[in-house]
Order: sequence, then structure tokens, then C-alpha cells
Amino acid sequence: MPLSFPLALLLSTQSFGSWVYEEATDPITDQMSGAIQATSDNGKAKLIVACDKTQKNRPMTIQLVTDQFIGSSRGTVIDRINAESPSEERWDFGGKRAMLFDDYQVWSFVRRLYRANTVFMRVYDYNGAIVDNKFTLSGTNDALAKVTQACGQPDFAKRK
Repeated sequence: MPLSFPLALLLSTQSFGSWVYEEATDPITDQMSGAIQATSDNGKAKLIVACDKTQKNRPMTIQLVTDQFIGSSRGTVIDRINAESPSEERWDFGGKRAMLFDDYQVWSFVRRLYRANTVFMRVYDYNGAIVDNKFTLSGTNDALAKVTQACGQPDFAKRK
């Protein structure tokens, strides 16, 4: 599934282990944007770290795209990285997509993602049903360094 860059010209695609990096430019503003995505072990979900150039106060987002409708408001997402304690957050839901926008929450997730070999994500959909996905990751440090640079947040990568 290609990443969605509305009205953008795709410039390059590059692989970093289990991550795919895509870079695009807006044909009107020439603004660069980048995103990385990893596919779940069962192939039914994508974990995306992307630039959000539309908002200066939130330059990056985290997105989980599933194959199931999860809702259209806010809901609970629990993640567990490696064998660490689970983390529970409220994410925005939009159809089959769960999105994290808050800069502190994004930074916290990215910081934990640097040491991830596995990420298990559990979403409670609009009916309270569980949607589980596991991601086995490699190449994460290089992929995160690339996307944080593209998002104009090079220091983001150094906050590990």
C-alpha cells in the first residue's frame, strides 16, 4: 500500500530492513515530506511514521492502518515494544486508521521505537472488539533517522 501524499509528486522510495521510506514534494509549495511504513507480520496492518507539514506545532504523526473499520472518534491503543511494559494511549480514529498527533506522545512512541525488535499493537474498536497486530522490525534506527530528517526534526532522532 503506497503512503498517501495528497497531490504530491513521489520523489524516491528506499528500504531500511522491514521499513519502506517514501519522500514526496508538494507540486505547489515544493515542500518536502517523508514517511516510513512497516507491514504487520500477518500483512493486515501498516505502522507509519510520517511528516505532518500542515501543522507547525505537530510536525510528525504515528498511524496504524488496519484492515478493519475501527471507528471515527477517539479510542484506546495499547502497544508493547519488545518485552517492556505495555503503554496505553488515546488515539484519533478515522475509518481503518488510528492516528497519534500530540507531539509529546509522538516523541515518546518514536523514542521507544528506536529499541524495538517487535511491536505489538492492540486497538479497541468502536464496539470494544480487539484488533491485534504484531510487527517484527529491523532497520528501525536508520528509517527513523531518515524520516525525522525529512520532517525537519533532526534532533527528534537524537532524543533516544
